[in-house]
Amino acid sequence: MRTLILAVLLPLSASAATYELADLKALEKDSSWRELVDHLNDIVPSKRDAEWKAMAERACAGVLDANEIKDVPTAEAALAQIESLMKKFTWLKDSKAFMARRAEVGFKALGWTFQTSRHSTSDDPWLDSLKAFVAADTQTPDIALRGAKLVTSRLVAEVAFPLLRTALAKGGKPVCKDADLQKSTLEALEDGAWKKEVGEVLTTCWDELKPQLVEKVMKADASRTLRMKLCPALSERKGLSPADEKARCTFD
Repeated sequence: MRTLILAVLLPLSASAATYELADLKALEKDSSWRELVDHLNDIVPSKRDAEWKAMAERACAGVLDANEIKDVPTAEAALAQIESLMKKFTWLKDSKAFMARRAEVGFKALGWTFQTSRHSTSDDPWLDSLKAFVAADTQTPDIALRGAKLVTSRLVAEVAFPLLRTALAKGGKPVCKDADLQKSTLEALEDGAWKKEVGEVLTTCWDELKPQLVEKVMKADASRTLRMKLCPALSERKGLSPADEKARCTFD
């Protein structure tokens, strides 16, 4: 696997020749993205104009698109390649086109690398890397929601709450309708996690979450413990009738 990653990161061409802009244009015409990326910096800084930058964005995106992610080694190689490009061309973080391709390829790769990491409530390197991947992208509007969806497809919904809260902050009220956001918020409420943040989401998405909270509290078999966890949110927002409040949320 180490050999595969090195093959991705190292230039393909062993030539020491310096390319000119015309050479880069010829490589782009042939979709020779790897060679083009290897020689982008052959153009001296004073000549790296808007045309060069646009070509560089297309080339870096093309390199990512050329990846065939089919197993863990190719997934790890793709993630290493993304990191390498971001370090080599730091301005890519401001490119909407490149960051969109980064998200597409990166999430596909992270879907594979999930199986290589340990997963526990206190220590999950995969989850940490996914959160860092999302945090590095300020260009892709739905990056947090897509990251959260990847998490909820593999772990309990509550784990994705911080990402879903970020998605709500970016996407506004429409995100309240998202089933994963609702499930994650209710799970976090039942678990007593992220109390302040959960309260904020409840306030924003009360119309969507109130019916589910009422249903849980009003179930005949709802335990006292569960009701004691959920009732404060309902009581604070007057979500129950006085009679139901007294019957289900009054504890001696």
